[in-house]
Amino acid sequence: MRMILPIAVFSCLGSAVIAGDCANKPFFTAEGNYVANEPLVVNIRTECLGDPKLAGLVLADFAQHLALAHARTGKAKDRQTALDEMLQLFVAELQNPTTQWPER
Repeated sequence: MRMILPIAVFSCLGSAVIAGDCANKPFFTAEGNYVANEPLVVNIRTECLGDPKLAGLVLADFAQHLALAHARTGKAKDRQTALDEMLQLFVAELQNPTTQWPER
């Protein structure tokens, strides 16, 4: 069974409106076969963000949503604790990646 999880994160970032069909379609999707334990495949439509710096806003907003979800479900003491824990591992992963990424 293949599960597709479309996520529409932003249609507008402050004054930077996302152009074209990006406002009506998700710019980030993740899919994988969870029954067969296939790896998760992530597709990102970077043309929807324009400036690469806006990706930082997306990551921060996504982290806030995840932290709140962990707090509400009791998986974290509170939102800030969840954010602190996520940030700690986020920085560690950036400094010492567990996955080798191609340069391009």
